[in-house]
Amino acid sequence: MKRKIALGIFVLAALMAIFFLWPRQERLPLLGSVENAALESVDGSTFQLHDQKIKLVVFFYTHCPDICPMTLFDLEQVKKELETKNLFKEKVRFISITLDPEVDTQERLQEYAQNFSVDHAGWMMLRGDTSTTEQIAKDFKMIYQKNESGFVTHSTTMYLVDANNKIRAYHDMAVGDKKVNVEEVVQHIEWLAAE
Repeated sequence: MKRKIALGIFVLAALMAIFFLWPRQERLPLLGSVENAALESVDGSTFQLHDQKIKLVVFFYTHCPDICPMTLFDLEQVKKELETKNLFKEKVRFISITLDPEVDTQERLQEYAQNFSVDHAGWMMLRGDTSTTEQIAKDFKMIYQKNESGFVTHSTTMYLVDANNKIRAYHDMAVGDKKVNVEEVVQHIEWLAAE
């Protein structure tokens, strides 16, 4: 009788250990949906936001003096990490959407992309007309305002969107001395890729 109780306790303890110690796949919450939109790529082609890939979406403008270029430099590191895991291009795209389409022409975006490790097969620099840009920013709850001198004040959030076009995580852009949390962004992308 004592052996059966001891065996039962041992089996129960083993099952509990497996349950609590077995690595579980983390899941990111559903934070919203992304409407489809057609945007112009640097090569003049039309890009649809709904493309069945995981997307890291960042809003920027080419004459931004600090946050935007610092963030895009940090995204180069995210890109390198994803390339080592065979995720960049195959499963993940970076989507960079200008908040100033009047100034950021297709040619200007092409020129700007040369400052970064932009691989246009996996890192899309996009622009829409003013109304499309406003609608996309509204869908993402991205707040921005352009003043008379052309300076664009904008919120500093990046959006991780799954292959089903659901926003799954928010990440901070590079602000001041604070860089993009490359490790966290890569980890969240890996979780989505494993779903």
